[in-house]
Amino acid sequence: MDGSSQSNVIIGCKVSMLALCWWSAAIVFVLCLKDFVFGGVDGSPPIFPHVGFFTAVCNMAVVFWALLSAQILHLFQGTRGQHQIGIRVQEVGILIFIGCIQAVEVTLAGRCVMYLSVAEKGMVGPFLVVIQMFISFAWRQETITCLKWVAAGVFVAGGVFDTFENLNTGEKTKKGHWLGFIYIFASFLVQAFRQALTQHIFQNFVRSESAFKQRSKFQLLPYVSIGTFLTSFLIAGIFDPQAYEKILEDHMIESIALPVVVTSLCIVTLTICEYLILSITAATVLSVLFSIHSLFIALSGILVNHDQVARNQWIGFGICGLGSAIYFYACSQQEDGVLQDVSAGSIILSQSMDHNG
Repeated sequence: MDGSSQSNVIIGCKVSMLALCWWSAAIVFVLCLKDFVFGGVDGSPPIFPHVGFFTAVCNMAVVFWALLSAQILHLFQGTRGQHQIGIRVQEVGILIFIGCIQAVEVTLAGRCVMYLSVAEKGMVGPFLVVIQMFISFAWRQETITCLKWVAAGVFVAGGVFDTFENLNTGEKTKKGHWLGFIYIFASFLVQAFRQALTQHIFQNFVRSESAFKQRSKFQLLPYVSIGTFLTSFLIAGIFDPQAYEKILEDHMIESIALPVVVTSLCIVTLTICEYLILSITAATVLSVLFSIHSLFIALSGILVNHDQVARNQWIGFGICGLGSAIYFYACSQQEDGVLQDVSAGSIILSQSMDHNG
């Protein structure tokens, strides 16, 4: 095995481990959100049915967890850590802007859970790959070969198969399904743009004086979360002002304390993993991994919430799995493929791991 192949195997193993952590945190996050904000599987009413405000509170906790983690890891590595330059105003602005975009994305994704089951939400995930592929191609972040376009077509076929099966559920839920799909596809568009922007930042700001290169992802996350919770509070104030009245009810703060802790820890985990994956691969790869993890989302919805998934939906997911295999095969056949294209990102990952990731 030559040096390049060995390097790709190492990167692939790192991405696999990060993806497993990301998937696990995402499953817990979705199930928690569904149960706490939209009501339990047993028909019990939601405790706090205000997804925007709940997201804002969770991201306030994310700031705390990120700062605490960065300080703890800094203490452990203080004896060998190098001096770090201060973060620039422009860099702070970029991170806060990413957080604002993420708030819009999370709000849209949260709203879709009102109309789609956890399993159904997971089944439409493959469409994100196609959206991300077009955006990455437009941003010239990845070489899109004919075989990758074939993979995109397979993803579309699998996604269409799932979506139309979901819509054939009767007149009672059809309108709700359509609204849920509008929300989820809008969130996909925002997510694809955010991931492409994040990839651009982490793979192109590689000069030594950039805080994006020197600082760990834990040190950058608080700035992102500040943008997220401020925007979430603003969205809640405009579209869901009742949330501010609900939080003042007796014992409501005590009721949301544990869900906020669990959900915020999940957000920290999945966000850090996402940033590290984007540091060494492409946004399209992250979207493909998202579609794969849709299977685990669907399974968790079936096991925990007793969601119903039709046979044709599993066939559709199998088609999307074939699309994933074609895409990764296409990457392996490129001399300048996804893993080779981001050698700068590999350097960032190594330094991030040295700095606590």
